[in-house]
Amino acid sequence: MREKSPRFAEPLKRKVQWTLRAAKTLARLDRANDFPIRRAELA
Repeated sequence: MREKSPRFAEPLKRKVQWTLRAAKTLARLDRANDFPIRRAELA
């Protein structure tokens, strides 16, 4: 088991980093998309 763990750790770390980056990007897009909608509702 101990020999396998380093082999699994790297792809897992990469997957976590990619997921975090994707979540941040989606959050940014959501925020950007919210503003025109809110402006349209106010106007």
